[in-house]
Amino acid sequence: MGFGSIQLTVERLEMICWADRLASPDNGAGRQDFGRKKIAEFKQQFLEEMARQYGEAWADVLADLKTLLGPPPALPVHYPRPTRRFDPKRPQFEWFVGNKKRREWFVKKNSGRTNASENKDPVTLPLARQDTAGLPLMDREGKHVKG
Repeated sequence: MGFGSIQLTVERLEMICWADRLASPDNGAGRQDFGRKKIAEFKQQFLEEMARQYGEAWADVLADLKTLLGPPPALPVHYPRPTRRFDPKRPQFEWFVGNKKRREWFVKKNSGRTNASENKDPVTLPLARQDTAGLPLMDREGKHVKG
């Protein structure tokens, strides 16, 4: 499916002042190299500034990023669908039709235009670090289907 993983490591950081660089024929003009210690300082400054800008939400973003960049969960990767196994005779878009109906029902429930006796909230993906089940199976009416 094209899913894979990579690891990136910043080995070197170079900043170029283009005004200085273009004003001189010297190959090193306008270039400034930073060592590993300075890279670590920049990283720490970045993390502190993000925490200042976004407050408590930054911790959630960082935790999700670490989860996304970590080992994949033991969940199946598949297109949202109405049946556990792919059924070529059944339209696979039914999951989206059902979730749209759940969304419409949710909007009506929250506007007071319907008596809500069952939970038909639309399905949304949880935060990456909280996803332990993956997407549920759902029919075109928005009802969850068992395996």
